[in-house]
Amino acid sequence: MGIDLNRVRSLCLAVPMALIAMAMVSSSASAQQYRPAPQGDDIAYLQLGAVSELVTLELYRGAAHSKALDANEKQTFKRLADQTAKGWLKLNSLLGEGAISREIFTVKIPAGVLRSRAKTVALAVRFEKLLAGLYLGGVESTIDPPTRLLIGHHLAMSTRDLAVLQNLGGDAPKLRAPKQLSVEYVGEQFERYLAIPGA
Repeated sequence: MGIDLNRVRSLCLAVPMALIAMAMVSSSASAQQYRPAPQGDDIAYLQLGAVSELVTLELYRGAAHSKALDANEKQTFKRLADQTAKGWLKLNSLLGEGAISREIFTVKIPAGVLRSRAKTVALAVRFEKLLAGLYLGGVESTIDPPTRLLIGHHLAMSTRDLAVLQNLGGDAPKLRAPKQLSVEYVGEQFERYLAIPGA
């Protein structure tokens, strides 16, 4: 009885792929068993993520009540606001004494933006691109595995929300992957919408 070389080749390819898949699932499952314990520069991604999510949350909350948007669009922004609030709380809960609060930062979304449907959607798209770029860098650079998994989850949410917003703006689906952005650059972009209370 002869040996089926094609079957052997298939098995040789299938076994390593199965092992890789099992390793990924095992790694993800084990990471979920532990609370994130950010190390070194990990904290920078969490802090900036929390600040950026807070700014984005305020835009979405404002858009959910904007007269420039119709009822369905307001409902979309309300759902985005609810999901962003949950994400912000998860990030913020890991910061301890460095947690971000409205006592530290006041968010200033220009009123002119919220009076225009096009400007509101464009700024929302811009924010999600910045978040996706930040989280992509975080996935590459984060040391602590559970923290990396959390940041990866936020990357997935940002890319999903970006697709929703681009569709809302009438854009064709973008097939390009998010562009990795530095902490410094993302911080500069979101800083424009922040003020220190009483300053």
